[in-house]
Amino acid sequence: MNQDWYDFKDIKRRDFSRAVWIPLRAIHTPIKEGKHGFLGYKSEIFHSTSVAFSNDDLEASKKMDWDSMGLFRNHASYYEDGKYYPSDQFNEDIYTEGTLVGINLVIEQEINPVDGTIWHLNQDLVTALNLLREGDVWVRPEEDYEVVVKLTRDTENRPVLIEIKSKFLKDYLCARNMNLTICSFRSRSTVEMDRSKVDWTEDYPSEVEGLSKWNGRISEIHEGGNLFGGSMAVFHVSRTDVDPEEEVPILPHPTEGEFESNSFTKKFEGQKLFYIEGEFRRTEIIEMGNESPRVKKEDDEVNIEYIVEGSGEKLKSKDLRDSGRWLWFKPEVISSLLAKRNSKLEWYTAKTGSITANPHSMRVVFGINSLGLVNVYAKDISYQSEWEQQIWSSYNIVPDGGVSKELQDSQVHADPANTQAPESFLLKGLEQLNYLSDKLFNFQLVRDHEQLVDIAKKTHRFRVTNQNELYALAKDVARLTADSFNTSEVHKLIELKKGEKPGSLKSVERLLAISVGDERAREIMGPLVGAYELRHGDAHLPGSDIDNYLELVAVKKEMPLVEQGFYLLASCINSIYQILGVLESRGE
Repeated sequence: MNQDWYDFKDIKRRDFSRAVWIPLRAIHTPIKEGKHGFLGYKSEIFHSTSVAFSNDDLEASKKMDWDSMGLFRNHASYYEDGKYYPSDQFNEDIYTEGTLVGINLVIEQEINPVDGTIWHLNQDLVTALNLLREGDVWVRPEEDYEVVVKLTRDTENRPVLIEIKSKFLKDYLCARNMNLTICSFRSRSTVEMDRSKVDWTEDYPSEVEGLSKWNGRISEIHEGGNLFGGSMAVFHVSRTDVDPEEEVPILPHPTEGEFESNSFTKKFEGQKLFYIEGEFRRTEIIEMGNESPRVKKEDDEVNIEYIVEGSGEKLKSKDLRDSGRWLWFKPEVISSLLAKRNSKLEWYTAKTGSITANPHSMRVVFGINSLGLVNVYAKDISYQSEWEQQIWSSYNIVPDGGVSKELQDSQVHADPANTQAPESFLLKGLEQLNYLSDKLFNFQLVRDHEQLVDIAKKTHRFRVTNQNELYALAKDVARLTADSFNTSEVHKLIELKKGEKPGSLKSVERLLAISVGDERAREIMGPLVGAYELRHGDAHLPGSDIDNYLELVAVKKEMPLVEQGFYLLASCINSIYQILGVLESRGE
C-alpha cells in the first residue's frame, strides 16, 4: 500500500456518470485481510445508496449526502400522522425547503437475523424496461437477452452489490424526467508498524472538493486495537434486595432497591502499532438520458449502411424502406442469427424461409440464390433492431448471382414455388417411423433421447460453410439415424447366422429386403450409408472413397456449399420416407 491508496487517487479520477455499470446499492467489502487491530490487517469498504429524484428537484438533490441517504435508512413502509409511506418512496426534510421525495430503485427487505435481507429491484423499473430475472441477473429479451442489472453476493450468500447498465438506467430516467442521486462511502485501512506509508502532516487531514469529501486518520494503538496509552474503567453493580430462596421473587423498582458496587481501572497493553485509514464520501448525480427509445418508444435511428449496388454503393438503413431493393448476404448470417437464444428458422419452399433472431423480433423472409447467397428484401431489414442489423450488416456483400428465383416468385409474382425444404421433414419423418414401427412391431425404430430435438434443430444447410462442416452435418444426420436405430429389436425381425451382429444400417436394409429385395433395399439405404461414412471424411477417408460417399448423397464438389448441405439432407430425408413407404406397404 502507498499513500495514493489511502488518498483514493484512483477513485477520485472516476465518475459513475461515465461508467458502464452504475451501482444502485452496495454493502461491499472488496478487501478484508487479517484481524482488526493486529499487524497485517487490511480492509477496503464500499457502501453506496441511490435515490431517483425529479429533475425539478435537481439542486435540492445535490444537498443529499451520506448522513442523509446512508445505509441506516430503513426501506420498510410505515404509517405516520395519518399518512401511509410506501417502501419505494424516499422522504427527506431539507431544512426549511419542505420535503424532498424520491424513488428507491432498490428496496432492501429485512427478514430476520437468520434469513437475512432481500434486495428487490423496483418493479416499475423491471416492467418499464421489460426485464426478465434469471438467478441474480435481469436480462432484456428484446435486446438479445442483454444483461441489464446484476446482483453480487458474498461467500455467505448475502447481497452486497447491485448494478445497472448505464444506457438502460438513463433511458428509464429520461422517461420519468428524473436523475439518480448516488451517495457513497469508502474506507481503506491497514495496521502498520509505523506511519511511514503516508506523509500526512497531521493525524486527521481533510479535504473537500465539490460534492466529495476525503478524511484521513492515523491512530496509535496497542496490538488488538485499543488506543495506545489509554485505559478503561470497569464498573460492577449488583442488587442485594432479592432473596434467592424465594419461589416467586419480585424485583423492586431501581429507585427503591438496595445495591452494591465496585470498580477498577485497567491500562491497555501490547505492542505499539499504527492504524491508518482514508475515508472518501461522494454525492454524484447521474443525469437522465437525452432520449428514451425503450420506455418512451422514441424513434432511435439506426445508421448502419448496406451495400446495394455492384459498384459497392451503400445506403443507410432508414433509406432502404422506400428503395424497392433486395440485399445480398453470405449464408453464414443465418447460422449467426440462429445462435441467438430462442431464435427460429422456418421454411416455406425449398429455397425460401424466414429467420427470427428473437421472440420480440420481426420475422425476416429470405431466399437462396443460385450461388447459395441469401437474399432479403431491403425494407424488411430496415425495421430490425440495431443489434440484429449489426449482425446482418457484417455479412452483407456486393450483389452477385441475381435475386433468388423462388423469393421473387413469392414477393413479385405472388406465385410461390411448389417445392419443399428437406429440413422441414426431418423430425416429422423420424416421428412417423416410430409411430409405424410401434404399430407394426411393438417397438420404436428410432430410440428416443433427450438430444434428438436439439440435434435436429441444428441440422440445416446453412451450417455448411466449408468442406469439414459438410462432414459435421453428415455426422449429425448419422446420429439421428444410424446411431439411433434400435438395432437389437430389428435383429429379432431378420434372419441372423450364429454369431452374426450386423450394424444398424445393414440391419434395417435386411429388414427392407424382406419386402423389396436386396438391390432395392440397398438403393434406399444408400444415402444414409453415405452420410454415415462421410462423418469421418475430414480425417480418415481417402479421396476416392469420399467421392463415392458424396455420390451416394447426391453431392457434387462444384456445388455451392449451401447447395451441398441441401442435397445431403434431401437425399437422406428421402431415404427416411422411402423406408416409411416400405413399412407402410408391409402393414397393408
